Amino acid sequence: MAPFGYTEIILSIIFLSFLYSFLTTKRGQPINWPLVGMTPTISLNFRHIHEVLTEILERNGGTIFFKGAWFTNSDKLFTTHVENIHHILTKNFSNYEKGEEAKEIFDVHGDLLFNADHEKWKRDRKMIQAFFNDRRCIQATMKLVRDSLEKGVIPVLNHVSEHGHVVDLQDLFIRVMLDSTCTVITGYNPGSLQISFPEMPMATAMDVTNDTVLYRHFVPAIVWKLQRWLGVGIEKKMSQAKQTLDDIARKYIKMKGEDIQNNVEGFDALKFYMTGDEAQGYKPQPYNVLRDVVVVLTTAGRDTTGACLSWLFWLLSKHPSVESKIREELKAILPMMNMKFYMTGDEAQGYKPQPYNVLRDVVVVLTTAGRDTTGACLSWLFWLLSKHPSVESKIREELKAILPMDEHEKFRLFNAEELNKLPYLHAAFCETLRLYPPAPYQQRVAVHPDILPSGHRVNNKIKIVFSWYALGRLKSIWGNDCLEFKPERWISLRGEIIHDLSKKYLMAFSTGPRVCPGKNDSFITMKTVAAAVIHNYNVKIVKGHVINYATSIALRMDHGLKVNVTRRWN
Repeated sequence: MAPFGYTEIILSIIFLSFLYSFLTTKRGQPINWPLVGMTPTISLNFRHIHEVLTEILERNGGTIFFKGAWFTNSDKLFTTHVENIHHILTKNFSNYEKGEEAKEIFDVHGDLLFNADHEKWKRDRKMIQAFFNDRRCIQATMKLVRDSLEKGVIPVLNHVSEHGHVVDLQDLFIRVMLDSTCTVITGYNPGSLQISFPEMPMATAMDVTNDTVLYRHFVPAIVWKLQRWLGVGIEKKMSQAKQTLDDIARKYIKMKGEDIQNNVEGFDALKFYMTGDEAQGYKPQPYNVLRDVVVVLTTAGRDTTGACLSWLFWLLSKHPSVESKIREELKAILPMMNMKFYMTGDEAQGYKPQPYNVLRDVVVVLTTAGRDTTGACLSWLFWLLSKHPSVESKIREELKAILPMDEHEKFRLFNAEELNKLPYLHAAFCETLRLYPPAPYQQRVAVHPDILPSGHRVNNKIKIVFSWYALGRLKSIWGNDCLEFKPERWISLRGEIIHDLSKKYLMAFSTGPRVCPGKNDSFITMKTVAAAVIHNYNVKIVKGHVINYATSIALRMDHGLKVNVTRRWN
């Protein structure tokens, strides 16, 4: 179900034409109507916006100027032109920023890294990278993921297997990522992954904010700002969701402050931001930053990994040979980051404690980031596997190949060293991220006028939008089989991952200086969860279950991923 109600439709109609804008000119471009520009094309096709933009970009060489309504300042340049992408995100990075409009659209993320530009972005990036690169963070992440499997995922899957229940695999993955990411960021586990699947206000609020952010991208700002001012429609839900996230962040920050006073041991992002590290010049952060750290990073970790796992298992169910290869790979190799870091810092490294506003941003931003991206990727992976059983079989064979003979048919979890020996499983995730990038769009604005490699002129009045969804489906890049799920395209003749292909065309984690700082952690988490499920369980999509993506800034499944699960071993 689309997240927009009658209020949004009525208000949008004020700015749209009733004509059928899906009719295009002979050149393949959307019609530029008087007054309303090309806006009707987006409005009338919003439910399938990713496919529509992919088709338009394919017909126009990968770049198209989108003319918005004349009074809305909503002109955009959509591009999948590879040279444009690397020019903006890498080569001429200093001339492009997120911009004030993006900060307004993503206001729920506060002022932390994802909304910051220039010097503030550099400071935020340095602090977050220090946390992610800390040896304690890496160790904590692996332990948390394993604990989530042993105490959450495995008990739930065993329960539904024994009782023959249907389970929503996407919901399960997103709960895994919410719990693990929130624990890494704040030091506290919200306990969403239980057999009863309790309702979680934090997760519901994150979903509302994601839906609203996408809506704001494609509706004239004057429309959604009027809705926000009136407190109606989706913007009313957005205000309520933001309040929920603020309240939860405030609770965690208060608890962490008490823990610090009582000298409670632990390593997490919130503690680092609250206490800082004077030696490295990192000061304690204000409340709004702490709030953003909690909410945004937890959301990102929850949705991306969870959704990607869901899509992976769907694909595996359709490609058992891929699953078999992964299982063989797993068999062949057998014979924490959290909020405390931000609150206390690391004096030896010069990270100072952070004020409350920074702590709020840490909670919101990092939690959101961790939940959304990883959760989404896992979901799409399992959906794709369900359509490609040969791929699932290959993954299982790969898992089996790294295990001792006497463990081929035993329950098994896999460690980081073993997971590094699974190129086919890694390739399956790359292929999933190509087809279903958890964050399908990214936007930039030029600080100074520039001419792109494609020949298009841009200035600070034109928003440049990258469509990662379209980039992964262009015949001009991937060939005539661009819509097929083929992990083999990422593997060389030597059986190794083709990293140059990933660096140039796989933009799910962005590229250049603003590449996702949690990229490696995400891959470790996704492979750990996927390997455990693929090796130990059979996953079958419920007959008749329809898969569509939600109209949200995070590319999750609209109705979840309903599956039946059976154990492979006793």
